[in-house]
Amino acid sequence: MEWRIKLISIIENIEHNIKKLKENLYSKVKDKGKEYIIS
Repeated sequence: MEWRIKLISIIENIEHNIKKLKENLYSKVKDKGKEYIIS
């Protein structure tokens, strides 16, 4: 089924974006000299 493949790729895309966002936040926080882990 085609829609399942599309749905899976959309979900993977969102997860990838969230991961990138967390990494960006973490590096910004680290730059300020604070050791918060964003989870």
